[in-house]
Amino acid sequence: MDKRKKKRFFWDDDDIFDEMEIDFDDIKRMAEKMMRDMMTSPGISEEDLERMARDPNYRVFGFSIRITPEGKPIIREFGNIKPKASESKITLNEREPLIDVFESRDGKKISVIAEMPGVAKENIDLDLSDHMLIIKSTDKQRRYYKEVPLPSDVDSNDVRATYNNGVLTVEFKKVSKQAKKTKKIKID
Repeated sequence: MDKRKKKRFFWDDDDIFDEMEIDFDDIKRMAEKMMRDMMTSPGISEEDLERMARDPNYRVFGFSIRITPEGKPIIREFGNIKPKASESKITLNEREPLIDVFESRDGKKISVIAEMPGVAKENIDLDLSDHMLIIKSTDKQRRYYKEVPLPSDVDSNDVRATYNNGVLTVEFKKVSKQAKKTKKIKID
């Protein structure tokens, strides 16, 4: 009788799968506990959120993530609180609107969309200077300010701006190199 042992592989041993199942169960229990702790910890109630939304002095900071057709993420910050290396937060007098800049599929137009809820159209000022659109709101309740860099030269005489339901849309016609000008834009 041959007393040599047959070589065994780790997958031949049912015990390894039992150990793995125990490890996965432990991880699942820890994750469930973390979720329960987060859900039961004191947080912001729905009433608090509603109160903060009505308060014009409340400070806001956030970001949006958009993925380009090439798969590249574009992250844009918005709000009136800016992180700084030496301080945790800097509070500004104006809020920063959430901005998106789009180029038309045919490459002939550039659109800038700004979310500016709570302001009257009459209290929004738009200025175009070089490759920069300056959006400013002088509303008593809500003040916004943002300098939006434009990706190319635009025709300062062919601009259309509309404001509806808190959303400002500014459309520019692209042109080849143009003399640098500053121009006030009227909102329809």
